[in-house]
Amino acid sequence: MSDWLTPTPENAALITRRMNRIRPPARVLLRPLIQVVAEDPIPETGPAILLCNHVTMMDPVLVGLATRRAVHWMATETLFGPGVLGAAHKHLGALPKVRFRPDMRAIRLLRGWIEAGAVVGIFPEGERTWTGSLSPLQPGLGRLLRILSVPVYTTRLVNAYRFWPRWSPRPRRGTIRVEIDGPLHFSRSDRPADIEDTIAAALQTEPTGAPELTIRGGRRSLGLTNLLYACPRCGEEEGLQEHGNTIHCPACTGRWTVDTASNLTDSDGVTTSLLAQLDRQQKQTIALWERHPGGDILVSDETELAAVGGDAVGSGRLHLTPDALSLRSAGEVCWKAPLSEITHVSVEFQRVLELRVRERALRATLTKGSAWRWPWSLQWWVSR
Repeated sequence: MSDWLTPTPENAALITRRMNRIRPPARVLLRPLIQVVAEDPIPETGPAILLCNHVTMMDPVLVGLATRRAVHWMATETLFGPGVLGAAHKHLGALPKVRFRPDMRAIRLLRGWIEAGAVVGIFPEGERTWTGSLSPLQPGLGRLLRILSVPVYTTRLVNAYRFWPRWSPRPRRGTIRVEIDGPLHFSRSDRPADIEDTIAAALQTEPTGAPELTIRGGRRSLGLTNLLYACPRCGEEEGLQEHGNTIHCPACTGRWTVDTASNLTDSDGVTTSLLAQLDRQQKQTIALWERHPGGDILVSDETELAAVGGDAVGSGRLHLTPDALSLRSAGEVCWKAPLSEITHVSVEFQRVLELRVRERALRATLTKGSAWRWPWSLQWWVSR
């Protein structure tokens, strides 16, 4: 096992010293971008689990600025590759984990660091939220907390979605409040479902943030069409265009201004929340599927499909039908999987899909259009 992964009290102290050196200059360097407000109830010694809602790519940094202890975050193993990002994760004691399936190596590491007296951080949702609302927690969390039987601290990042919504390629400027509650204590007598309900309730935040916490920045529509794929007025799909703080539809000439809470205001001054509009577009899409259940459901533009960390599978257009997902090039099927064999799909970065087909992990790189509609469409059809 690599030295940086070895869970010992000495390595835990080493990571703490590194964080103590980094935290003061990081606060100074990030001050023009963001202010972090927090109270830290975690004791200076002893093991603990820290659970946090997952909103931005900077979440470990935000919590790191707000806490006195070093936090060993469970992170996707693909983040530990060569380069600056991989080196930073190792340097600060992050723990690699395979996404969206049981990983006994990661569990052994977690338990080892707990036994070494460290604080281990987990994002129970497994991925960043698209809407600002809490996503479903990953299965098995309740069983894990019941077995570990150590103090649990729940952490809410308030205003983080306004600061950097997942669909935006860049952050804005403003204030984040890091709310840390606890400790909670669970034992083997607690039902896993009850534990998970308690955690979910503790991690809930208001998607539109806190009005008293400021957020500033322009080009607020940038990236929004990766989430909002249908025109709010005419329903035209994949036709919306972004410009500065507005989106507009060439088909019906509709135009909407986007504010820092992701509300949409049309030219008549009528404001609709993004959450309401997303719910509306999903319902319209499902109604269309139910009226016309056959044929292609979704077809992508030119897409590259490759194994994660491996060879290319092929290039062409992804076709989603009611029973399968396939990649077709020049009319020929070069890859196909029944929906029943797709156990996971998510969006990595802006327009990169990660698929798990049986035990194989694949990545599809889309060139344009909404990436978010692919995971929820696949999940809807798989669950039918």
